[in-house]
Amino acid sequence: MVYADSLDTYEVRRMAALTGEGMKTLAKCYLPLVGTEALGVYFALYHDPTWNTSSLQSHESFYRRTLVTSGTFERSMKALEAIGLVRTFVKKGTPVSYYVYCLYAPLEPYVFLDDPLLGPSLEKVVGKVAMKNLRETFPAVKLPDDMEETTTDFASFFKPDFVKDLGLTREHQGKGNVPLAFSPAKFNDELAKIGIDPKLLSDSELDRAAKIATFYELDEVTMASFCFDCYHARKGKGSRLDFLALSNKAQGSLRFRYIRKRNLVKSEVSSTSALAQKIQLMDETKPYAYLAMLQGGNRPPASDARLLERLSIDIGLPSPCINVVIDYVLEKNDNVLSSAYCEKIAGALVREGCQSARDAMDYLTKVNRQRKEKTRNSYVKPAKTSAKPQEKQEEVSNEEIDALLDELYGESK
Repeated sequence: MVYADSLDTYEVRRMAALTGEGMKTLAKCYLPLVGTEALGVYFALYHDPTWNTSSLQSHESFYRRTLVTSGTFERSMKALEAIGLVRTFVKKGTPVSYYVYCLYAPLEPYVFLDDPLLGPSLEKVVGKVAMKNLRETFPAVKLPDDMEETTTDFASFFKPDFVKDLGLTREHQGKGNVPLAFSPAKFNDELAKIGIDPKLLSDSELDRAAKIATFYELDEVTMASFCFDCYHARKGKGSRLDFLALSNKAQGSLRFRYIRKRNLVKSEVSSTSALAQKIQLMDETKPYAYLAMLQGGNRPPASDARLLERLSIDIGLPSPCINVVIDYVLEKNDNVLSSAYCEKIAGALVREGCQSARDAMDYLTKVNRQRKEKTRNSYVKPAKTSAKPQEKQEEVSNEEIDALLDELYGESK
């Protein structure tokens, strides 16, 4: 999602029809992940006057017509794009730009629940009991494991020259597939290098492997090596990858940070000092791995792991900020990771809107400075009451913040 100015024009294009079954999937599966705001924007775009009139509208007219603010629209579009319901295209121009919003229908319920990205994400939100009820409500259509599909596809029957260049599959055309931060072409090349012909795997196997890699932030090389260990050449096409074993190997990789992909938002630091390197480390490392590093590479206790999970899932604190909380609490609380202390700080950081390690450090530095000032002033004799109004406290400069950060987190510690 590129931020759209209110005067920028747009049009909507429906890539598939929204059916009654699709509405049920949106309510049961998509809603818990994206929320009512995002689905409201999706429905408003689906019934937008531009979709069947070939006309253009300004974003300002959309905001007036739907009573949606520009901030709500931007947040909603990011969620809709990330979950595969919308794809956004823009042609930048002066003075206005032109946007096209392509709307996709939701996946079938059983496909959504069985998806290695969407399924686990939904389970984290609704819980295991609700997830079990959903699976019973929307059972998957399964065939016996010993059967192999022999259906003739378009390319082998008609033998057109152009199909090989399209890079398309016939699965879920027009459906809201999740965009992946993973290169299928590079993954296929890596499979070939280690002796697995990608043509021996079905499209669904390759797609599922890519989604597992995205979920666990694995790169193409690592995922290909994992597939090599879980590949069964004697089985039929479509069942040659043991996905249970593959998922277990991916979960095991959580202990090894060097094979993790790094897609996190970085703090705005340009220095090469020890403090800057520490901020970058906090931005790029998962909280569980960061805590393990502080413990000399040893596995953190289960209670600490559950605390980190609560900070992320229940409180909604980003991983870089969780690392700052870990560092700060251990420093201030004699190496004891107190749940109450961590949750109190995490709540404050969420309310402050902190996203990166630098955001969290800046906030904690200011709080620490205010606490020191308050303690110092408590020992000063109060001055006589003056009719002159108290002057507003001066803003803290960037240089002061940097100095205080260095005092708290720098090499002198």
